[in-house]
Amino acid sequence: DVLSKIQKRREKCLCDADSTANTTSFTEDGSHKGSVGIEFDSTFTTEGSKMQSCIRSALARYPPTGRIESIHLEYIEGISLKERIVRLNQKRISTANVDGNMKHNLLERVIIAHAVAKSVAEVHESGFVHNDVTLSNFIVTDEHISATKNEQPKGKAQDDLYEDIWNTMVEKDKDGEATDTASDDVKMKIINFGYAVEQSSMETVDTGGIVNDDIPALAEVIRLLFSDGTSFDEEEDTGFVFGESFAPDEQHTQLSNLPSPILAILQDLPKFDPSENFKQFQSAREIELDFAELLEDPDHFLFFFDTSTGKHSFREEEVKDSDMLYFSSTKLCGRDAESAALLDTCKRLLNNLESPFDDETASGQYSGSISVQSLTEKVSGSGNVVLVSGKSGVGKSELVRRVLRPWIVDNCNGYFVEGKFDQLQSTRPYSAFRRAFGDLCEMILARGDGSVSKISNNILGAIGGSLGTVASEVVPNLMKIIGPQPADSTELTGYERQKRFHYVMRKLLRSISQPEHPVVIFLDDLQWADESSLHLMYSLVSKSSALIIGTYREDEVSPDSLFEKMLSKQEARDASQVHVPPLDINAIEKLVSYTLRMSRRLIRPLADAVLSKTDGNTSFVVQFLVSLCDEGLLLYDDKRQSWSWDLDHIRTREISDDIVDLFTAKIDRLDADARGLLTLAAGVGSTFRESTLRILYATSQADREGITVDKSTVRHMTPVTEVKNTIKELEKEGLIMTTGLGSISRYKFSHDQIRKAAYSLIPVADRPLMHLRIGRMFLMDAEYDSRVDKDVFLIVHQLNRSKELIREAEERISLAELNLMAGERSIQTSAFGPALTYLKAGLSMLKPNELFAGENYDISLRLYSSMAEVELVNGNVGNVEASVAIISKHAIQILDKVPSYVCLIKSYIAREKMKEAISTCLYVLAKLGLQFPKSAGMPTTIRY
Repeated sequence: DVLSKIQKRREKCLCDADSTANTTSFTEDGSHKGSVGIEFDSTFTTEGSKMQSCIRSALARYPPTGRIESIHLEYIEGISLKERIVRLNQKRISTANVDGNMKHNLLERVIIAHAVAKSVAEVHESGFVHNDVTLSNFIVTDEHISATKNEQPKGKAQDDLYEDIWNTMVEKDKDGEATDTASDDVKMKIINFGYAVEQSSMETVDTGGIVNDDIPALAEVIRLLFSDGTSFDEEEDTGFVFGESFAPDEQHTQLSNLPSPILAILQDLPKFDPSENFKQFQSAREIELDFAELLEDPDHFLFFFDTSTGKHSFREEEVKDSDMLYFSSTKLCGRDAESAALLDTCKRLLNNLESPFDDETASGQYSGSISVQSLTEKVSGSGNVVLVSGKSGVGKSELVRRVLRPWIVDNCNGYFVEGKFDQLQSTRPYSAFRRAFGDLCEMILARGDGSVSKISNNILGAIGGSLGTVASEVVPNLMKIIGPQPADSTELTGYERQKRFHYVMRKLLRSISQPEHPVVIFLDDLQWADESSLHLMYSLVSKSSALIIGTYREDEVSPDSLFEKMLSKQEARDASQVHVPPLDINAIEKLVSYTLRMSRRLIRPLADAVLSKTDGNTSFVVQFLVSLCDEGLLLYDDKRQSWSWDLDHIRTREISDDIVDLFTAKIDRLDADARGLLTLAAGVGSTFRESTLRILYATSQADREGITVDKSTVRHMTPVTEVKNTIKELEKEGLIMTTGLGSISRYKFSHDQIRKAAYSLIPVADRPLMHLRIGRMFLMDAEYDSRVDKDVFLIVHQLNRSKELIREAEERISLAELNLMAGERSIQTSAFGPALTYLKAGLSMLKPNELFAGENYDISLRLYSSMAEVELVNGNVGNVEASVAIISKHAIQILDKVPSYVCLIKSYIAREKMKEAISTCLYVLAKLGLQFPKSAGMPTTIRY
């Protein structure tokens, strides 16, 4: 009768949930009032149902008299839990020295514990109390785990063996993703409901709850499951019904080397003693959820990762740094919806991308035209771009990396590359694209000769010859793939140069991104992108076979910025958008639980305090936990092998709303060398090479010791060992991390807020001098290797921020030359916005009496001539006349003036001043010796 009621209630739950699973059929027999007939369906299955029953099914048959003659119970193929525990313990003894089998043994116990708790929870949620929860009343119905070989195969590594075991327990879909947790593979049935009663008839306590002995009985079953007994007598198996609590003795002792999360569960399991105050587990479902959390990631919660060996250890006491907070580099908490949206969008867009060889097929031929208009007027709906938005620190970049990188690389055999725009280097053209395309070339080279040869042929077929040289201005590593190409001798200006550059970059990308290995470019922090990069991004997404993912900080985009205008245009044309909000309480509970390796049940009060202090900002949450640990408010108890915290002090702790303050306090605690190096690195930007850090270390050392450095000594005064040790310390503290590919070691700040915090430690008045010293060191180091042209942007970025301190004529003129070099290189790649900045900076370093004087003649002429070209392309046609007037006044030869006059003529045409354009043309031709009549009548014939 109990089973009938349980199954009937379960059927109602399934019907209410509109379940499509096949269920046991229950029918009312109208000829027998007051009795319930149960018809057992042998085809019964719960496959696909989330409400899989753990309760034994029953079948009642009715004779003609209406009396129940017999009850037929479901036949269960399996063994009792008591026998299963005996087998597990015997197996544990026989394989005590084999870590792989020990891991398997422990994992199976956790899976069984979860199934046992789930069975009892289902009984309770059906409205009954079992009242006979014993080892013999649980039947384990799936023996495939026990059938796994007990001994390690010869020649197979322990980690590989464990991987095989785990793969057999987790069913995977066609994409290789786990579809169910391992706990579903052990099917548990609870039987013998002879003592079961309805909860409504149970005795209640003062609080209104019922007296339910199933909970402490379940606790004793789980304790036995994690004991080492190899036999159980009848009293031990059935004593629970009579309220006798199991106490470990010589025969049954708790297993040794249990991980702390399991110890925490065992410690909080209730007992039969009515004087015990059950503060922890109030229900079987709570016990089930604790074990379910362990099964979500057993490698993390059960088998601890040893940072010193790079492997998982079964014994927690053997793991170094077990008392450190653990922040996963792969797991995302609370981002399931955003991850699914991003991945689904990218899958759809890649499937719909146009063929890589349509439209622009002929190398060296340009399609379309470029007119004088702003970027915002050219942006249209772009099918292969995804914009990810959110506030600073919510985890946009990590979402993109962790979701798309493994999918693109592993599932699509493609290339995932990224570049980041830097707030401090916003004048450097195409900074993010340089990084992304550079890494793309390194990835291609790493694939081997076969792939390199094929892609090399594709690239040469698309942009071979001088066009390859054009691309190498932004992608120097390209020459490693296609080899040296002829110099570019084509003389183009303004629009033609920009048009050709965009065409070349599109062709380059299309020649690499193929259906069998697509390219995904991740551009981080688009709100800081320079205008030229936004132009290029538009060009690539409008005609490309690659996918571009961009992130931006919605709280740092000004309404009148170019990016905001472009964003508005794209939104109007339904560009794909993914928004990343702050973490909610469930996500923070998961994050804190994972970080501390503790149950969510135990850390909920701490998670509530963390949310109230951080508002769910991911970076803030992480750094807040680190600060609590640093200040002793969050401590690891070696004896209990668990974390504890001072909740009252945490709740009352004063904390700034700005995460930068937390990072600042952390940096202040570093030693002098590490703090000095980090603050100098903050003045360089978000990313930097190891060689850059060495120069910065030398700069810091020279400042402290008052040493004068020149280019012959800068290399010899940098102790490599000390620099590497300092880098390791900064990495350990989580302040910087390695990035990029190839033979050059590169690093970046773990977050921009860390760079901002480090930079804030430098007094505002001292910053220009700091940049001057860094710039001088960079210049001396580049001169030592004759690579000033390669590092020119890095050098001028520093020196321009301190140009007011440069007073010596020689150094001023040198900086003017460097800015000219940076401006001309920007023009070559159609980065006219940054070019204008560099050219103006160069001119500002020359005094009026130095312009066009002596050795400064060539520098002055090139600066003003380039200025005229850039002003024209940027649409500042009125400023072209000012530059031409200066050149016309100071230039010696007419040929020196011609390029600027050409720009002037084009500016007149752009403003529809045709009379002035013709007049200027005739003037220049006359200066060149070509006389045209001012007017021509019908009889006049002109021969030239």
